[in-house]
Amino acid sequence: MQIANVDMDSGIERSAGMKEVYLYTLEAFIEDGNERKDEMKKCLESGDLSAYEIHAHGIKSALYSIGADEASQAAFELETAAKRGDLDFIKANHDTFIESLSTLIEDVERFLENNIH
Repeated sequence: MQIANVDMDSGIERSAGMKEVYLYTLEAFIEDGNERKDEMKKCLESGDLSAYEIHAHGIKSALYSIGADEASQAAFELETAAKRGDLDFIKANHDTFIESLSTLIEDVERFLENNIH
């Protein structure tokens, strides 16, 4: 079984080529992803673009580590927008990103349930 929009081979390669490490990375991604999406929402609501940038950077790295390169690129674009203070770009793209991230987290959870537990 595969995870939609995730290149698992790249993720394993980025995990020192070890499937066990990759599976641990997927488990950590679930927790980190849920925390980051909540924090990003709070930062956007409060207008704290500096903190938004930090959380976007964190989730960008987590997405890259599991092989979700397209989502990682989207996070990079949000991170860059926050850095330059482009609130219009963030408002136009934040919700779509968070929805995609939520779906990905659910897909990773389902993958782990079906393949590990």
